[in-house]
Amino acid sequence: MTQILLWLFFLTNQTLEKSISQKICQPNQQQSIYSLNDFTLTKPFNLNSNDLTAKSVLVKEVGGQTLYDSNADQRRPIASLSKLMTALISVQLYKPNQIFTINQKTVNEYPGDIARLTVGEKLTRDDLLQLALIGSSNNAAYALAQGLGVDKFVQIMNSQAKSLGMNQTAYYEPTGLDPGNQSTLDNLYRLADLILRDYPQIFAFSREDSFSVGPNSVINIDYLLPYYKNIIIGSKTGYIGRASGENLILILKFKKSPFIFVGLLDSQNRDKDGEYIIKKLQDYYE
Repeated sequence: MTQILLWLFFLTNQTLEKSISQKICQPNQQQSIYSLNDFTLTKPFNLNSNDLTAKSVLVKEVGGQTLYDSNADQRRPIASLSKLMTALISVQLYKPNQIFTINQKTVNEYPGDIARLTVGEKLTRDDLLQLALIGSSNNAAYALAQGLGVDKFVQIMNSQAKSLGMNQTAYYEPTGLDPGNQSTLDNLYRLADLILRDYPQIFAFSREDSFSVGPNSVINIDYLLPYYKNIIIGSKTGYIGRASGENLILILKFKKSPFIFVGLLDSQNRDKDGEYIIKKLQDYYE
């Protein structure tokens, strides 16, 4: 499975997208995604801090070396990056075709939400996941938590974080709108690592251009994706105004690289920061 996954990244972009979206690894898979012996680059990787606006930055090979670290251990509001944990718990708890009926509380909780959910509407787990991950729908994330009960769901989010060693992480609700939802990039790397290894469908959903189900339609709000879709394996954005700044997580794969985690917290321009890092990584690996 390890060799098959890596081989997919050498195919055409169209084949890549199809393959990633269809591939689902089994939970608790023990084998590594790649062998670190395959990557022996020793030249320095340099970023100019003056060219970055984010207050916290982490660039790290998944399972390998840290390429760049600036305040990656500082705890900050993570906004909609919270939805990665919401997605993880949902995949662990619910079956893909489990039906969720939207109720009045869900609709009232976040009026004017991008997904425009209506009372009585029925959606599957995967419908809600795609609305939450692609368009960052708060109502979709909330509906997923309601399937168990929001308080219990959030409790499990925090328990999962603790089990991953995310000791600087706290979740108060499933969407990220509460600035109390905080973490560090060091902690978020642990979460992204687990998702990539055991639940890659979450990242496959996150890189789709758009998603529609019935009257609900969202477009991907990671604006780097159309330009770098051949190397972006997964992503999630987050923003709640001045409380968080602009946040971004990217999982990247270049032809001659392992998987790369890129994390930004409290950026003034996550797209500019992210593109700067992508171009530096391109030079480093290619």
